[in-house]
Amino acid sequence: MVARTSPDDVDRALAAIETAGTDALAAMRRMVGVLRGQDAEGARTPGAELREVGTLVERFDPDRRFVRLTTDPGLEHAVLPAGVAATGYRVVQEALTNVRRHAPEAAHVEVDVRIREGALQVSVRNDGVPRVAAGPRAGAGGFGLAGMSERVLALDGRLAAGPTAPGVWTVSAWLPLRGTR
Repeated sequence: MVARTSPDDVDRALAAIETAGTDALAAMRRMVGVLRGQDAEGARTPGAELREVGTLVERFDPDRRFVRLTTDPGLEHAVLPAGVAATGYRVVQEALTNVRRHAPEAAHVEVDVRIREGALQVSVRNDGVPRVAAGPRAGAGGFGLAGMSERVLALDGRLAAGPTAPGVWTVSAWLPLRGTR
């Protein structure tokens, strides 16, 4: 409507909308940060279990054209500490979400979930990562990798996320099965 009635005011109106939106997102992120600080038990809350990883992968790639899931036989029936199982699931979920957001051209995604050396080991590897990463957008930062890291560290685990080859991104988590807090 502004464009039709006052074309000279369009830039000013759009700038005001952008500023209001950015301010609202920043306020929401601060609130989420405050809430996270108050709930240190969040990473240990029982949630989705590893037996649901197959369903998660199927929802991400219903035709199973580009995602390959590999697990230890019987892993879906393994009795793991609730926090470990839920965090393993959440790492896969967030990594697949990041593939969709940041590597929409991915042609191959490997999800690997295994028990090795007294720990649950989760790895999600994908291609399709742009060679030149786009610069950060104002207010675009989220809690994806930070949230994964918080969950994993709360269980005395380790998380690595980053490029592992040209055009390839890998998220790996190591979650101990004993001695977790």
